[in-house]
Amino acid sequence: MVYAGSRRTEDPSQPLNFPVSIDPAILKVARQVYRDYCETHASNAKRPSGVVVNQLTYQGKVLFSTQPILLPQERFIPIAQIEIENS
Repeated sequence: MVYAGSRRTEDPSQPLNFPVSIDPAILKVARQVYRDYCETHASNAKRPSGVVVNQLTYQGKVLFSTQPILLPQERFIPIAQIEIENS
């Protein structure tokens, strides 16, 4: 049996657009993960593209890839949105 897969027709070099509405609890975790990263790597911190948060365990990781591959229970929060919310 052959399944026809959908192909991405946009320019792959451009980052994907992510939804604007984010669960406040997920956003809070993402802020804390980003804050911890900045405090720990203050002298030589690279700018991440965002934070990935597991919606079941509320564990987060800083991500540097512009096109993350996520598990179904994971949520990507772009760094721009984290910084806007922190302002």
